[in-house]
Amino acid sequence: MPGTINFTACPSLRAVLRTAAPALLLSGLCLIPFLNKAYTIDDPFFLLQARQILKAPLHPMAFELCWFGKDACDVVATAAPNMSLGGYALTPLMLAGGAEWLGHLQQMLVLWAGILATVSLALRLGLGPRAAVYSGLILASLPPVLLMATTVMPDTLAMSLGTIGVERLLAWKMERKWWQAAAGVLALGLAPFGRPHMAFLILVVALLMREDGRILDWKSWRRIPLRLWMPLVLAAAIFGALVKITSELGGGLAPPAWMESLANVPGNLRAYLAYWAILTPLAAAWFALQIKGLRYRWLWLLPVAVVIAWKVILAPSPAWMPVARMLGTVALADILLCALWNRDHFQISMGAWLLIGLPTAVHLHMPPKYLAASGPAIALLIAVLAVRLTPFLQITAIAVIVSVSAVFSVMLLRADADFANVGRKAAAELIAPRIQSGERVWFSGQWGFYWYALRAGALPSNPSGSQPRPGEVMVLGRLEGGDVILSRFPRRTLLERRRFFGRGGRTMSPEHGISFHSNGIGELPYAWIPGELNRYDVWRVEP
Repeated sequence: MPGTINFTACPSLRAVLRTAAPALLLSGLCLIPFLNKAYTIDDPFFLLQARQILKAPLHPMAFELCWFGKDACDVVATAAPNMSLGGYALTPLMLAGGAEWLGHLQQMLVLWAGILATVSLALRLGLGPRAAVYSGLILASLPPVLLMATTVMPDTLAMSLGTIGVERLLAWKMERKWWQAAAGVLALGLAPFGRPHMAFLILVVALLMREDGRILDWKSWRRIPLRLWMPLVLAAAIFGALVKITSELGGGLAPPAWMESLANVPGNLRAYLAYWAILTPLAAAWFALQIKGLRYRWLWLLPVAVVIAWKVILAPSPAWMPVARMLGTVALADILLCALWNRDHFQISMGAWLLIGLPTAVHLHMPPKYLAASGPAIALLIAVLAVRLTPFLQITAIAVIVSVSAVFSVMLLRADADFANVGRKAAAELIAPRIQSGERVWFSGQWGFYWYALRAGALPSNPSGSQPRPGEVMVLGRLEGGDVILSRFPRRTLLERRRFFGRGGRTMSPEHGISFHSNGIGELPYAWIPGELNRYDVWRVEP
């Protein structure tokens, strides 16, 4: 592992494309089968935001949303932080009609930009062509990265912009071309407008602007030329200005108080630490690829070995999350503490990049999507370990890591596509025919079903506004929390109940504690459980 980064001039765009080609091909093979995946989870939030932007470009948060698992409608400016980049990015999609394949194609192209930036960054950091190829392949196979690329949420866009910002500012540090600084500042300023925790990437760039890893030597920080700080200040200013210009009175960057609490931290950290071991190859690869040089690190791994022995021998149990949590903890601790001890400039910077999602632990949930922002750092750290091996072991290790990650990613993508599709099918089969026959149809719920119900012509139930009248129909999804409004209509008749089934894989099943999209529903992001995915009821309101 290099102690001091040997910055090098980046080759031509053609060379970067050639180096990144295997990763671009791999990601394309994984994503293209899911181009028609239905919109899901928070996708409707950003699709509706894009629609609002087309009406009022400087007021992206001034629209109502009737979900959050309750029968209430909120102006989103008071119910969510201003992260409107996702809405602005989707305005072309809205102008083109909102077809799913266009939205997912856009996301794939954005991911490709992030892969190219990661490969270029590896070359600029002096890691060499082999490490650059490996880093691209690892990023292209990471489950959190690929799954978020099959949504239209802004996580992929924020990750790619952040990586572009880091790479361009390092290019400017080396070559002093103004347009490199301008591109880096713009990309780094835009990234947190998509996901606010990306603002902490500015601190990672500050670490990379140094010439060494002696970050605890406070006097050394003052020796950094002022000109190297200016792009970081400008990036922060761009982010602040965007939030200020597009926020409503009473809204802004801070989410509502009910979304943030220190009481959320313990549960969120438990899930966060486990995700590093079960949804990325970082924890396992970190120790496996340097097994001969572990030395005192066996002390780190001893607790993991004890827990594994307990699970296998003394108290057999299918619940392996404690092992994953412990392995994730020791991997992160080893990366950070060894980097500080050895004053390893590269490892310190990448370790800080791994942690940029950590401040979200105070949020009401901490799903795996927050790991996507650290995808480039995961890829670069593993790639640097791999190139220290013999050529045969390099290829073997990368083949195993990338294959396992890609296969698991496709399993997740397939399961999530099944989950997303039920909302689209329910709207097409239960709402659209009734609307076409002249009935007035209402719905209550959230996630993808919300978008498709609106598109089919149904109306959201609003306790402070319009509600179903006697004789009118309601379509309610069980998983989406639609049943919450039933207490308001005690006189009702069940007209139809439709159950939808998947192919076995689950990324959302509250009754089994499974959810990729919210650890508040369950820590386990995936499981194979055949059976009913979701149920929709059609009710008629009686006088």
